[in-house]
Amino acid sequence: MTGKERLRLVSPVYKHNVYAGETEGLASKVSPVDLFEEDIDLQHGTFPLMEIAQIWDVVLNQGECIYIPAFWWIQSKTDSRVFTSDYDDSGKHQFGDVYGEDEDE
Repeated sequence: MTGKERLRLVSPVYKHNVYAGETEGLASKVSPVDLFEEDIDLQHGTFPLMEIAQIWDVVLNQGECIYIPAFWWIQSKTDSRVFTSDYDDSGKHQFGDVYGEDEDE
């Protein structure tokens, strides 16, 4: 990874608190919750179960990496262009940048 990336993670214990699969038009593995929403009252008003979910806040700097166990909910945010690499559960190695462009296509 190059650059700096901020991650917000939620344990699979709180699967129902992230409202995954409960929003029409979103896949069952997609959460409508914005973990970076700064207005806590708005977040809890719209998604009240998020009030009891524990959110882990991590900042990765250039040259650092993180192991994220299976089924954890992850959202990332960056202020600059970041290049990342991940390995998903299908065994396909994926490369992409913050603009959603896949390098291996």
